[in-house]
Amino acid sequence: MFGVVAYQVVFGQNSPTLTRQTGAALVLGALYGFHSLLGGKLTFLFSDPLYWQGLLYTILLVGLSACPSPILINPLTRTLGRISYSVYLTHTTVIFGLCPAYKWIYSQPLVTTMKFISCVAITGPCVALVSWGTYTLIEKPGIGLGRRLRR
Repeated sequence: MFGVVAYQVVFGQNSPTLTRQTGAALVLGALYGFHSLLGGKLTFLFSDPLYWQGLLYTILLVGLSACPSPILINPLTRTLGRISYSVYLTHTTVIFGLCPAYKWIYSQPLVTTMKFISCVAITGPCVALVSWGTYTLIEKPGIGLGRRLRR
């Protein structure tokens, strides 16, 4: 629901024109809201804190659409956004396939935090590579076929 609202605010026919200053205010407000949520201060309006997260992410996304931060909006994150559905579809299979590597890493005499960081360092690029492949070979051609069929 919040995603639909964000889309309509940013791209809808009657969407307001957001200035860069308004976008920055929304980003800062969302960050303050997350700080308040983590501090246990947002306990009103919603019975479940997850609703607050949805609302705050919506505010953050709308704010970033008007005031993009190069830390969050850059070629790498745009590429990850483009292949995100493929990431969603492939990550569990890749993780399952990497189980032997995880077992080996966790058998090494390292601090647990370093073991975890090593697993993340292996998993991220592998998931991104497989997802980029499925996006390029399956998803993108499928989107093109759907557009041609719709016309």
